Amino acid sequence: MFTGARRRAQAIGLWSTGSGLGMAADPVADGLIAAHLGWRWVFGLNVPLVLVLLVLAARVVPRMPAVPVRHRADWLGAVLITVCVAALAFGLIEGNSLGWSSPPVLSAFGAGAAAAIAFVIRERRAVAPLVDVTLFRQPAFAVANVAALIVFFAFVGALVFLSAYFQQARGESPVRAGLSVAVIGVAFAVTAPLSGRVSGRTGRFPLDIAGPGGIVGTCEVSGGGLMIPAG
Repeated sequence: MFTGARRRAQAIGLWSTGSGLGMAADPVADGLIAAHLGWRWVFGLNVPLVLVLLVLAARVVPRMPAVPVRHRADWLGAVLITVCVAALAFGLIEGNSLGWSSPPVLSAFGAGAAAAIAFVIRERRAVAPLVDVTLFRQPAFAVANVAALIVFFAFVGALVFLSAYFQQARGESPVRAGLSVAVIGVAFAVTAPLSGRVSGRTGRFPLDIAGPGGIVGTCEVSGGGLMIPAG
């Protein structure tokens, strides 16, 4: 939709800002729902949002020309990557309760690793692979994706951990915990558009290096210390 470099940069900036605002608003909305309706109703919040997005997409997103299908879908690759993610998620979730050296957890990690190896082998041989693994031979592509993996692993993990910490360790209400966690989304929304301007002046490599290893600052929120990455 956005072919020009300037329009594309503006679109990415708006998308990043919207993501940050969503991260800021979602914990607060979830806290209100959990406090008054119960935590199960949190998942129902997605239903009206998806319906609104479908309507907007039908009205705004231009239709792309149909492309003839030349090869069958890579169903085996889809199954292998699903097994990999599911097994690793099971091991990480249940490791604390079952024990990190327990047979189910070790089996889950082994199955996840085996599925990951099988997935790479499959994608290298598939005619129409689900993921073109040869792209990782390009240093810029590989480094960018590894950096994104590290950042979002810590970022999303912090959201889950802090939500539980404020409620279970500090005894705060779901609404107060949501307000505390929302600070991360606000910081993301404020800094996302600025990063595009900075990268346009300095290039992307300084931000790629400084972002994952950004300075950690302390922000006092609701009487509790909240660690947020200043980078």
